[in-house]
Amino acid sequence: NWKATARRGVPWVNEAHPERSTDVILFLDTSGKAEQLDAAEEGPGYTCFGGPGTPAASGSAISSILANGMALGGWAPGARPRHLPEKIGMELPAKARVVMQVHYYSRNAAAADRTRVGLYFSKGDVERRLIFVPLVPLDARGRVAMTIPANAEAHEVRALLPVIPPMQHKIITIFPHMHLLGTKIEVEANIRGEDRPLIRIDNWDFNWQGQYNYRTPVEVPGFSLYKLKCTYNNSESNPRNPNNPIKQVTWGEGTEDEMCLAFVGVTFDNENLLFGLGGLF
Repeated sequence: NWKATARRGVPWVNEAHPERSTDVILFLDTSGKAEQLDAAEEGPGYTCFGGPGTPAASGSAISSILANGMALGGWAPGARPRHLPEKIGMELPAKARVVMQVHYYSRNAAAADRTRVGLYFSKGDVERRLIFVPLVPLDARGRVAMTIPANAEAHEVRALLPVIPPMQHKIITIFPHMHLLGTKIEVEANIRGEDRPLIRIDNWDFNWQGQYNYRTPVEVPGFSLYKLKCTYNNSESNPRNPNNPIKQVTWGEGTEDEMCLAFVGVTFDNENLLFGLGGLF
């Protein structure tokens, strides 16, 4: 329960038992619903799968972020803390609840959870608010969806996201994410007709993920186009394939499901445009 006046900082997560959990996601709840869910269930915390169960974040975790951008940060195997540049931060509204969702391996024995979260606050004025924009594949109805056929050794999944004027912005950081079938992931931005590489990982390792900060922010004007491409090996030749026998795999929250995702951390040139828009921003 964040009781202080609104300030801006950056989250840091340390997973004490990486062999027992697959990832951690931090959500913000300004409705008070998370506190009610906690009180209704015996013991600390409450059970949820996908989103945190708050009104503005129903459905899956990614659907929640697409709906309102309420993700504060998180952890995935191999990830290390990354500090933001000076005068850039993430907003924590006064009296908001920080909801920490931890995903566990069901096959491991029960054990005490000692996951920790550190919040580092800006020592000076913050000029720009960082917002994570998720790049994900969507179906014709705008729902997150993807399918990887069984026995496909190099199946590609793609996603596009246009930048509508006047939503020009600067890219500060990026966090790509897939599960165990992923072999390669790359993100580009088509800026003024030219494809500009943002990140490419040719040998994806689920246990070595991370967030990457740019030395110089990447300026993305209106009419630009984000391009995400993920490649998967859903065959017996993939030693990390969790499914035996091999089967078709779709989008899902479980590690045995798959994701094609990149969180792009951006600052908008005109933050006044963000208020009252709803949707992704």
